Amino acid sequence: MQRQPKATTPNAIAMIWIGFIAAPACYIVVGWFIARDMTPVPYPQPLASVFVLAAIGAVALGYYLPPRLLKGTFDPRTAQPAASAEYQRQYQTAMIIRWACFEVPAVMGLVLLVLSGQLPAVIVGGAVALALIYGSRPQRGSTAAGSHR
Repeated sequence: MQRQPKATTPNAIAMIWIGFIAAPACYIVVGWFIARDMTPVPYPQPLASVFVLAAIGAVALGYYLPPRLLKGTFDPRTAQPAASAEYQRQYQTAMIIRWACFEVPAVMGLVLLVLSGQLPAVIVGGAVALALIYGSRPQRGSTAAGSHR
């Protein structure tokens, strides 16, 4: 007898989202404590450019990958999820991937702060990450691929 996958509860995905919201805020606070004891130096230019491009690439992947993960979960005749529990699991996985990609600017900002001692790197990266993650909060009862903000 094969077990059916359990559906995730709306509270579970909301709690995961709250964790992703808290992470960039924590990076900013940690960065502030680190920057207090550092003497700022100029950003390492080639490395700073690579980090910015990596953050932009990760955000682009955050928009590109999740809809493709949900593509095969619908019955084309009814436009309804093929299996509700399976869809919820895949939706949760897709959103976790999206949020992780959206968190990258904050991580890159924190790394730049550690390398240069300049607080604006983590503030800008954290603010961008917070805005992106907040803007893609999970939707209750979403039944269409990509029907999240």
